[in-house]
Order: sequence, then C-alpha cells, then structure tokens
Amino acid sequence: MQTLSSFPILGDELKQKVKITYSPYRFFYSDSSGEEHDLAPDETTSSAHPLSDERGCWSPDTNGFSVERNYTLRTSSFLYGKDGIACENATLALALIWSSADSRTRSAMEIGVIENTASPQVLALNVEFPTPCFRGRVDLQTAIVIKKAGHPLDDEAHLANISGTVVGIIDTYSLQFDGTGSSFPILLNSKINGLLWELQCDFDDVLTDRFSDSVAVILNRAHKDYKFINPADTNNYNPSLLREVLASAISSMVDYVREKGRTDWNDVLNGKAEEGSVGQVIYYFVTALNMNLDDPKQCSISLRDFFEKNLDVL
Repeated sequence: MQTLSSFPILGDELKQKVKITYSPYRFFYSDSSGEEHDLAPDETTSSAHPLSDERGCWSPDTNGFSVERNYTLRTSSFLYGKDGIACENATLALALIWSSADSRTRSAMEIGVIENTASPQVLALNVEFPTPCFRGRVDLQTAIVIKKAGHPLDDEAHLANISGTVVGIIDTYSLQFDGTGSSFPILLNSKINGLLWELQCDFDDVLTDRFSDSVAVILNRAHKDYKFINPADTNNYNPSLLREVLASAISSMVDYVREKGRTDWNDVLNGKAEEGSVGQVIYYFVTALNMNLDDPKQCSISLRDFFEKNLDVL
C-alpha cells in the first residue's frame, strides 16, 4: 500500500536523474581468528531470504554477522532545491533502516552524507550486528533522510525540512532468520557457576502462543565447557554435544507440557495447534519422529537421530 506524503519524496523520475546504483548486499561473519566467511542468501525464495554458511559453522542464534554494500550517486545535486526533496542548503544522508516485528526492534544508522554536487560519489555501508540480534523476518531499507535542516527559500517552502525525516526509500531487502516449524531458538547469557544450558518455557496457551517467543535454550557463555557448543570456536566446537543439548531440551519441553496435565494435550497430538505455536512444534516432532511418548529412552534416541541428520536447525 502506497503512503501519501505531504512533501515531495524520492520517486522514479528523480532516481533516474540522480542515477542511483548499488551493489548486491554482502553478508559475512568472522571466525575466532578474524577470518571472514561469506553467508549466501537464498535468492530462490520470493520475499525473505535465509542465509547459509557453506562451512556449517554459523547460526543466527549463536553468531553475529556483518553487512557490506556500496552505493553510487552520479548527480546528487538533483536532490536539492525546489525541484528536489530538500532545501538547497540542507544536508541529506543515506541511511540503513532495519526493522523486525518478530525481534521487536527497529533502528537505523547513517551510511554517509549525500553531498550537493554534480560529481559522482560512492558511499559504503559496513555494519556489524551482534549475537544474537534477530529472529524471524528482518527488513533492510536503504533510505534518504534529512540530516540537517536548511533555510528554505520562498520556492522551497513545500519541501520537508525537519532533521530525521525520511524523504525517500531506495530499496528494501528482507532476510529470514528462522523457520516456522522445527528450528529451536537459542539465547545466550553469562552466569558464573551456572549450568551449561537451561530450558526456558514461558507460555500460557500451548495451542496459540508462538514457539519462537515462548521457548528457548539458554547457553551459558561463562561455563567452562561453553567452547564445546559454540560454533564460532572452530578449535573446540563439538556439534554432537550441541545436538545432545537440543534433543534433551525438546524432550524436557514435551514432558513439561504433558506433566502440567493440560486439557488441550489431546488437541496438540491431533494437530489442532496454530501454525508456529508451541503445540504445533511438539506435534511436528511427535509425528515426524514417530515418538513413543511412553518410552523416554526411545524418545531420546529419536531426537538425537533427528538432530544428527538435520544440521540446518543448529
């Protein structure tokens, strides 16, 4: 849906005059030795693009990532003046805006000042997102904003002139950081003398409360054995141990829901929970793995085997 504006904003005609071009996004992460490794976005998806690491060492739940991109504006002077989007003596800037309803976050950073010039200029984006930062869908928007208000002439009174005002969106690119089914949210904390991992369960309605908001495995970075379940520690990381943790966590989650004696347990087993809910995830594992809930040993074996074969959920 297009939003009406009370002031001129960047349109297709002005984009063509300015001749704004940009490189593809580069997504990457750095390992413990500082070496950079690219993350490949899945461009076959139509809207939001998951990132993948061919080394199998990166996870959005346990690792940060960085973003790079270059922008070229050949004649940015067209953005200024009565026929542009800012006063002749105002200052515009290029900015990256990121927002995610799933992560409950929205923020922005300046990429660089857009000079009022007819000469080409190149602006470089380089930003690092910490660990963990996002879950679900994240939208990256490149925007033009008013960095500093100007002193409008009589024929510029119709232009936006408040610092921070977005006067144009160049493009939007969306990322997806987890699925709707089996991926297990992993959070981090640091507790001296704490357990290596804990299971967090915080939901009221197993049939409707979102799994990604209600359940998580919390890994303790202060524990002496954390290095063995940290994918970023390439010298010590043991994926088998992390799989054991996740298998135990899911088994504990199933037991937790059952032991509460909820009247909706049968609805969970009959697949009546909403998509993406705690109950839907339990139903997925129970049916996909043909779990015998009366045999804890068999459940544990099934879960460990699942994580052994499905590296993408780590």
